[in-house]
Amino acid sequence: MRQRSVFLLRKQLTHWSLECQGTKAGNTKVPFKITFRMPHSGGLQAQLLRGGIVSIIIKIAAMALSLMIAVVLARMLGPEGYGIYAYVFAWVFFLLIPAQFGIPELVVRESAKAHAHNDWCLYLGLLIWSRLALSIFAVVFSGLAMFLIWLFGSHFSGLHLKTFFWGLVLVPLIALTRLNGATLQGLRKVVQGQLSENIIRPGIFMLFLFCVIFFHSENSLNPNQAMALYTLGAIVTFFVSAWFVYRERPKEIDAAVVPYYKYRCWISSAFPLSFIAGMGIVNAQTDLLMLGFFTSANEVGVYRVAVQGANLVSFGLAALAMVITPYFARFHVNGDFYRFQRLATVSARAMLVLAIPIALVFIFFGKQILALVFGVEYVQAYSPLAILSIAHVIHAGFGIVGPLLNMSGYEKITAKGITVAALCNIILNFIFIPFYGMVGAALATAGALIIWNIVLWEAVRRTLGIDSSALNLMASKQVVHH
Repeated sequence: MRQRSVFLLRKQLTHWSLECQGTKAGNTKVPFKITFRMPHSGGLQAQLLRGGIVSIIIKIAAMALSLMIAVVLARMLGPEGYGIYAYVFAWVFFLLIPAQFGIPELVVRESAKAHAHNDWCLYLGLLIWSRLALSIFAVVFSGLAMFLIWLFGSHFSGLHLKTFFWGLVLVPLIALTRLNGATLQGLRKVVQGQLSENIIRPGIFMLFLFCVIFFHSENSLNPNQAMALYTLGAIVTFFVSAWFVYRERPKEIDAAVVPYYKYRCWISSAFPLSFIAGMGIVNAQTDLLMLGFFTSANEVGVYRVAVQGANLVSFGLAALAMVITPYFARFHVNGDFYRFQRLATVSARAMLVLAIPIALVFIFFGKQILALVFGVEYVQAYSPLAILSIAHVIHAGFGIVGPLLNMSGYEKITAKGITVAALCNIILNFIFIPFYGMVGAALATAGALIIWNIVLWEAVRRTLGIDSSALNLMASKQVVHH
């Protein structure tokens, strides 16, 4: 008896849906066909579909803005100045771990629950508590960092210290803006929740940079001034995000609502969320921080260019993850492990197909691209770029391992995998950077990324009976849920 499986991969926000069809007759499988069709409904399904596509468009625009900013800053500041800017920025994101304490992630979840149950007393209490708690955490940790930098100021140049000052001012601004975005997402205002962080702040900064180039000259900026301009853009963005929250607030809380608080519950829930988000930031920033500790600002600037380029290789992974992650949860709940496996395989192969051409371009034409886009002084970023590009291809080939586990209720395994990767990242960077500089940082980061994927791929295989990779080594075996 031929069994036919048809499922729709619909993303939250436009009129398109990705339809994959697979036929199974005994052990014979026909590859999925990919078509596009318009949804017939103008209701919730269409709204989610439109939301998803707009989210992908925002992500693409955000990456384009990030790349434009990197190119402009690399040319305006030079390798050394860009290295100081990138090093301070890495510390800003590192400080956001304790400053945010997982509160934005908590607010997305808890505000959605309160909104769904019309519990406006709890919702108002959550808003008040989250803003007060996050503001205290952000100011305390920024102040502590400022004191430590002043205490060990002899280890930094004057330009470093000035750039650090503006960077530390950024910490509470970014944290509070993210909290506003999380509040909007909890109210199902997904687009508004993403605009401030991904589009408005980098867009304003890009506008400031163009003004500097137009009214002064391309070489009239130093890292201290660049960070000050970014901080100014962050101030404007914070007020815009606050206005979004005010405009979209539920009208019910304007009534005489008495706030209700669940301090202990919120703090206990925020800690694991903070841990997972924090380990992700550690993985993303360890190489830059340790490279800045062991080498010169010049190497940090050149290496930062390599990181920016390599991130393009796995962009397809992030974009497709936004579309298909909810379907992992659906298939897991329904016990439909055949379609679960097929979705994991098809998505991994799609990501690999998107990643390989970009990596090959960087490997074979990386030096020419670096010289043309960033300048000849950045050609030495070629080796780290090639190493990181290969690592991102392998990353894409393993599939969406983290979200797959999270959507199946195994987020604790994801946290363990991220922790293992973070520890490996620190150890490998500590070993390789003193001997090989930025090439060592690339090798360490690539190694940690591959280890992370292997650990989670094995966890997916063991717990779900699913092979998330593009190779699908379990294709000849019966998929069984353990």
